[in-house]
Amino acid sequence: MFADEGSARCGTVLPTAYRSDVVFWIVPVGQDVRHGTATRPGALPAGSDVLVLCARRFKLPTSTPWPDVPRTSSITRQCEDCTAEYERLGRPSTVWDF
Repeated sequence: MFADEGSARCGTVLPTAYRSDVVFWIVPVGQDVRHGTATRPGALPAGSDVLVLCARRFKLPTSTPWPDVPRTSSITRQCEDCTAEYERLGRPSTVWDF
């Protein structure tokens, strides 16, 4: 079991996906801008509504089959409201493409 405080005591840095305080920058279905969410990738099935930092809800995309590259991988623009909330929270973040 991974626990942030336990790993900090033994000096191990957890990969971002295992931390509980991470903001994931995703591109919701039908969007062309990244939104930040605290919902971990894989926690909800594709098509589920996910709450993003700008307090809106969007649908999660379906996974891209391996070895294809997700069409969203080239999208770098971020929602300004999500960015402001992310900066206020001061959390680590990572980009996540489905």
